[in-house]
Amino acid sequence: MKKILLFVFAGISLQLAAGSDPYFRQAENMLRLYNPAYSGLRDLKNKSLLLSFRNQWMDFRDGAPLAFSGTFGGYFEKLHGSLDGSYMFDRNGVYQNHWLSLKYAFNAKLGENMNLNIGARTSLALINADFGPCITTPGTCEIEGTYKWSMPDFDAGLMLTHTDKFFFGASARHLTEPDVKFKTRSGTELILDKAYLTYYALLGTTLPVGDHGTFTASGNYRGT
Repeated sequence: MKKILLFVFAGISLQLAAGSDPYFRQAENMLRLYNPAYSGLRDLKNKSLLLSFRNQWMDFRDGAPLAFSGTFGGYFEKLHGSLDGSYMFDRNGVYQNHWLSLKYAFNAKLGENMNLNIGARTSLALINADFGPCITTPGTCEIEGTYKWSMPDFDAGLMLTHTDKFFFGASARHLTEPDVKFKTRSGTELILDKAYLTYYALLGTTLPVGDHGTFTASGNYRGT
């Protein structure tokens, strides 16, 4: 019987810019959500489910950052790698977005204790930007109304592990994101140029705690 692991995390981030991915601090969230090569790597031959919820600056009246995600999948012998699907909703300011993703990671052994995963993910994003009505002094409000569009997307990444003691991951998110055009009240066309394009790197180690526990220490980099 295949084992199902359930991880539930509540994350708080100190930084999030409009037009960027929700920033989860935990290593498990960063890897599983933002690096397609991580799929099934830690729980080989098992299926796992990761649920994440993030709620920041709740005192904001409108548009406070909020994100929910769910990812399920694992390793499949016939595919020589791992496959999983995910859904994420994120709200930030005027944006409310839905992301549907499918990712595959090929697993290659580089020795007795070292594994390399190379992964790719394809996604469809449903983006909603609601700028509301222009209720300020005429001439000072350039953009108003609601804009909706779908965005096909693609990510790539790699993951290197040495037993449970060392792991390194690097990924590039939203590589095929198209430019988005807005038209202002004065008729000027504005272009939102690949606002989501992001690069991630994460390095860490897992240490045993007692007979059954572990502690993971890691550092990560995000560039947009």
